[in-house]
Amino acid sequence: MTQIDHFPGIIPTLAKRLDRIERELNQLRALSIMSGAGAAVGTYTLLKTVSKTGIADNTATPVLTITTANETGGNNGGAWAAHIFALAGAAATSAEINMASVAIQAGIAHTIDESGVSSTTALDTWHTGTTAPIAPASRDITTATITATDTSAYVVTVNVTIDWTGIFATTGQCVMFVALEWIGFLTPPVISAS
Repeated sequence: MTQIDHFPGIIPTLAKRLDRIERELNQLRALSIMSGAGAAVGTYTLLKTVSKTGIADNTATPVLTITTANETGGNNGGAWAAHIFALAGAAATSAEINMASVAIQAGIAHTIDESGVSSTTALDTWHTGTTAPIAPASRDITTATITATDTSAYVVTVNVTIDWTGIFATTGQCVMFVALEWIGFLTPPVISAS
């Protein structure tokens, strides 16, 4: 007879407590996701929400930057992939009558060699939605695109270009939700607003 056998109710009690702890951890993870704090969700996953206002018409504008560390001793190697879900708006404000918006989904992969000398970035736009204008003749979005610029092997800037039409001059807005997975790096990548 083991020591646990002396306490017949302990296994179900421990199982219930473990379930409760797991539910509470899931709630904390959900809160960090909703807050956009850029918290690590797991060892190899980061989540962040970034917004940008004052975007000029048809101009590539930096929204966020993904940075990896330049480690000592040639230990810079690794890869990351960012899944981007973006909302691009033209005059999408609380006080505007004529506004438009569109959803964009894109994926970016970035790989760096151990020396930090060679790197490559690939971007695919998975989906650009149909625009949702209030008054298309007054303001609509013709195209909205996400691009990536390699500032260096360690720094990739994610840009948005919103091209709108209509009789009213304005500025654009963009909100990007980023889910980033990484592997290999000694220091996790960092997502920051540009």
